Amino acid sequence: MTKIRDGIYGLCVADALGVPAECRTREDLRTHPITGMSDGGIRGQGVGFWSDDSSMTLCLTKSIAQTGYFHTHDIMERFRQWFVDGAYTPGGNCFDFGHTCAKAIHRYQKGVTPALCGSNKLEENGNGSLMRILPAAFVLYGKYGKNVAYVSRAMQEIHKISGLTHRHPLAQSACGIYISIACHILDGETLPMAVYDGIQKALQWYGSHSRFAPWVNVWKSLAFVAQREEESIRSGGYVVESLETALWCLLRTGSYRECVLKCVNMGYDTDSTAAIAGGLAGLYYGYDAIPREWISLLAGKEIIEDCVQGLEGYCMENNRTKEEKPRNLDTIRRADRQSQWNTALDQKAAAKNKDKFLGCLIGGAAGDALGYAVEFLTEWAISARYGKTGITEYHLQDGLARISDDTQMTLFTANGLLVGKTRGCLRGIMASYPDYIAQAYQEWYKTQVCDFPAAKDFHTCWLLNVPRLYAQRAPGTTCMSAIDAGCHGSIEKPINSSKGCGGVMRVAPVGLYLGSSRLAGLAADLVAADAAALTHGHEMGYIPAAMLAHIVRLVSHSEDISLEDAVADSMDAMIRIFPGASHLPGFLEEISLAMDLAKKDEPDLDVIHALGPGWCGDEALAVAVYCALKYQDDFDKALIAAVNHGGDSDSTGAITGNILGAYLGASRIPEKYTQNLELLDVIAEMAEDLYHDCQINEYTIAEAPRDIAWEKKYAEVTYRGKNHD
Repeated sequence: MTKIRDGIYGLCVADALGVPAECRTREDLRTHPITGMSDGGIRGQGVGFWSDDSSMTLCLTKSIAQTGYFHTHDIMERFRQWFVDGAYTPGGNCFDFGHTCAKAIHRYQKGVTPALCGSNKLEENGNGSLMRILPAAFVLYGKYGKNVAYVSRAMQEIHKISGLTHRHPLAQSACGIYISIACHILDGETLPMAVYDGIQKALQWYGSHSRFAPWVNVWKSLAFVAQREEESIRSGGYVVESLETALWCLLRTGSYRECVLKCVNMGYDTDSTAAIAGGLAGLYYGYDAIPREWISLLAGKEIIEDCVQGLEGYCMENNRTKEEKPRNLDTIRRADRQSQWNTALDQKAAAKNKDKFLGCLIGGAAGDALGYAVEFLTEWAISARYGKTGITEYHLQDGLARISDDTQMTLFTANGLLVGKTRGCLRGIMASYPDYIAQAYQEWYKTQVCDFPAAKDFHTCWLLNVPRLYAQRAPGTTCMSAIDAGCHGSIEKPINSSKGCGGVMRVAPVGLYLGSSRLAGLAADLVAADAAALTHGHEMGYIPAAMLAHIVRLVSHSEDISLEDAVADSMDAMIRIFPGASHLPGFLEEISLAMDLAKKDEPDLDVIHALGPGWCGDEALAVAVYCALKYQDDFDKALIAAVNHGGDSDSTGAITGNILGAYLGASRIPEKYTQNLELLDVIAEMAEDLYHDCQINEYTIAEAPRDIAWEKKYAEVTYRGKNHD
């Protein structure tokens, strides 16, 4: 027997026990208790018939098995089949449903994107997502182990599934707590320890995330729920009551039978609370602990069995111990324009455009500066400080719109690229671009820990000669620690397991500069991934960097490639470069969702909540893709949408600005974004250098003013900026 069978049967049996008792009071059940499988009740169902709790759980179970992971459209379609056609029911008809779930399914039928179908109203925090979330535990435990609450990606997946019907943080956090407990049970912990650890670790995660932090107090005593008296336990349909009741019954009993009967006889929403408790009890006590008589009387076992076997097969094939060997990336790294490592759109992207080069770097800095002012503010605090529309103009300090580490590191990325190219031109040989970028990051690090001027040892970046860059602007902990450790991470030998957005937010110059190089298109993308992997070792730390470079490369080198086509082409490119990446399918689904939502008339903040706050690389790029696509003809609206949320506002703003600036060009960036922008002169000069490229070589003497300045910048490293040279 597998734990999948234990949990799913545990849930379905408990649900069927509770159906005849639904809406009965606790007092009535004390007089006439449920003692086994029975028929009747307000639903008038036969013996062993289970309700919406089991049906929706089986919809999710089957969807995972059929589609491979969490496919929101497929899950919602199965919910629709259950609700409308009676699929996944023991009697061929849907006889019970929650109103919040029904509303979500109606929205789906009207064409609303699944991620936004669920209600985010406080008064609609029923148990309709908690009662069906259990199958996610088997998948997430297989990928991440018991500590799913330490993995933001796992928590986001839980919230995404909950959000199909229930998008409020309270309902989503109930699901996160439940899955955390389930994963600790799956890991073999004792029941009291699994419940305590699962709750505390989940609450630690929720307390550190601004959207959920206000609701943590609701759960603060949940780990000690077993100490409460029965009279204080309310077993209604409110998600807090349901989870409290389920855990109280689980912890106050000593067997599967005792647990689910205790839960049913608490009264009121008996089928749901019993199902919630029964899933965990089944996991802990096992299938063999479920009374044989109850199993024999359970209706629709063929449906349950089909779903269980499908999920068992999926999990056996996709557990976390099975790792597909990655492609030999050196083959792509060495590829040139004549090789196979190009995409369908690469032939269209060959003409440089100076306005787009300027637009990309200036646009990125503008988004960074607009978002930097609100990076660590909650959404409530942003509204309180800047009004209902949020921040729409620069917040000036000493007359300047300050840029953050995002723009600083972007400039050093560009400097590293140009140093490498110049070395190759002047000496006839060069190392890889990521080698020079690594040196550049080490010199950026000096600007964060040293006063100007840095020690006059060997250095390669003229930016180190610019006093204004010696400013700490919330540098990322991962970047600082990885660079301090040598900045030697790679895709093949990760330096850490970080998937923060610090890898993607700085690589736009790679797409700009290498778009017209002799490298194959996918080789250029891989340079961006390699540059990100210097400090960020997780797939979602460096694959989004490759995708951003691909998008920027295409739109900055062509007037004929639409932004939609560039994003779609980038997805195909990632599949070719990283075919064995375990997190790639989920990432591509996230980007597809962003593209889909960009076509909808949904509130931007709701969409960003669905995509994620942007602290991780995949989230940051998804938010930027959404904002850039939705407002692709309006740079101002795109940036405002990208930064007005409680997440990593400067990075989502910077990446949005990089993409849309490269697409529209600097001439279409509103003047308000260039006025008072810190380091505008340095940013524009670096963009022009990326555009003009190195025009000198080992056989020429620099005579033109631009070439003389180039030697000072990228060979002698004595240049101090236009105002000084």
